[in-house]
Amino acid sequence: FYLSLLSYIFFLSFLFTFFNSLFFYSRFFFLMIRRPPRSTLSSSSAASDVYKRQDLDCTRGYEWWLLREAKKRNPEVVTYGLAWGAPGWVGRQQGYYSEDMIRYQTNWLKCARDVHGVEVDWLGLWNERSWGTTSYVKSLRAAMDAAGHNKTQLVLGDGTMPDIWAGLEGDKKFADSFEAVGLHYPCAAAALQERGEELMLHRKKVWASEDWWSESEWGGAVCWGKLFHQNFLSCLLYTSPSPRDS
Repeated sequence: FYLSLLSYIFFLSFLFTFFNSLFFYSRFFFLMIRRPPRSTLSSSSAASDVYKRQDLDCTRGYEWWLLREAKKRNPEVVTYGLAWGAPGWVGRQQGYYSEDMIRYQTNWLKCARDVHGVEVDWLGLWNERSWGTTSYVKSLRAAMDAAGHNKTQLVLGDGTMPDIWAGLEGDKKFADSFEAVGLHYPCAAAALQERGEELMLHRKKVWASEDWWSESEWGGAVCWGKLFHQNFLSCLLYTSPSPRDS
């Protein structure tokens, strides 16, 4: 037990304190939390904070612990929540983007802030799926503001380049509702579609919200570093998280 506890403490301190202060400015460090819908993620499974409509539990799941420990060791770590899916009660299984989903998202932000003391910096909509509609994005933004989450910014995409151009040009309220577009493996998959500069002209951040190198040895570390430089220098991407199922 004590050996496991010491291992956890060492790992967290190395990841969020020593490694960060040694190699990066703290404001560049990034923690993405993938929110499970009571199902499997890519290589693990995790509990949902709300199984049923009236079953909100702000302590269920290890993600809360990870958020707290990261903030404890580096208060300036940037936090990002991304839904992997949603429980069956959301939208009564008739549609993901609904009033239920807005409640599901804002309740999670409220849990993070009021119970765990973490004001989440960024919130994604749905991992590698459609981003919804302009009306949904505006409604979610309004609900977040009404609940006091004004500082939490929305990210669209989290997969391929979202088709947001008509709304971005013709709907100011929609354009003001989100701050960034996240892409997966953008340079390798040409996901920018030569529209990265256009997004930046609209003052939107563009980043690789999923990018990684899988080999956990020095050769893999070198390739990972190369990937970071490629994303920034070639694609002008602001950040490149390398998520595991957390």
